[in-house]
Amino acid sequence: MEIKYTKIGDYLLPNIALTSASNRPIGKYGMLHREHLKNHHTAKYNMLLLECRLNDYLADIDEQAREQIEQAMCLAGKSAPDKETDLMAWAAHMNSAKHSAEEIVFKELIYT
Repeated sequence: MEIKYTKIGDYLLPNIALTSASNRPIGKYGMLHREHLKNHHTAKYNMLLLECRLNDYLADIDEQAREQIEQAMCLAGKSAPDKETDLMAWAAHMNSAKHSAEEIVFKELIYT
């Protein structure tokens, strides 16, 4: 790879530029995974950061996590009590289902 230089004053500076980073939002689960990478997998974190792939990677993780939780919530909705007759039981069931789905996603996707 040939690097071109620009002379500024007495110095030769390389003509390099950062590649444009993705503008995809990383979301809640992407941010949690980023913190886990920073604290426990620094080599992988630094590699992704230096290769300008970190935001795309985190956005993909967030998307996968949201899809898994959505699928689990759809399944839980089929076995939920009737919302119109027993709203509190329905809310408790759905909250419990979301919590269980998030625990699975955290264990299998976020904190690995």
